Amino acid sequence: MKNKWNIGFFILSSLLPYAGYANIVYNGSTPINIRGTILPSSCTIAKKSQAQSINLGSYANNTLTAVGKILTTRTLSISLTGCNDGIIGTVVTLTGDQDQDDNTLLALSNPEAEGTVKGLAIQIRDNADNTIPINSQSLQQKLVAGDSNVLTFKLAYKVTKLPVTVGDANSVLYLDLAYQ
Repeated sequence: MKNKWNIGFFILSSLLPYAGYANIVYNGSTPINIRGTILPSSCTIAKKSQAQSINLGSYANNTLTAVGKILTTRTLSISLTGCNDGIIGTVVTLTGDQDQDDNTLLALSNPEAEGTVKGLAIQIRDNADNTIPINSQSLQQKLVAGDSNVLTFKLAYKVTKLPVTVGDANSVLYLDLAYQ
């Protein structure tokens, strides 16, 4: 009898670990949605830097007597805010209409109009005084994370042919920023 009891106890104890699973009911499965976004490096152009007007000045046409003469330089500053961590820099593409006499310069608006100056266009340079031809890219400009980035460009009228006539000397320049 003792031997029967040992065999019975052995069989019972062998089944004991499976007794805990008897109440588990598998009801099926449920999806778990995992979401995230990988953002490109970027910044925001500060409101004060958007849609600027830069006054390049007024000059008497009888003082503009040499082709290639560059007039007073004015600064165009673009403040960038909210630059992401990990941002390295930006390359700026400067676009607009090319001048007919010097295709590296930004043309004046409405060049064929009677009231538009003839013989003058706008030269663009970076902060290191490198000339940036219109419809091309600047050298990469270093950026850091945060709100302390300022891109600086220099704008100036340049005499392209003589005589320089009187009238309006306005233009529009577009800047496209590619962040890295």
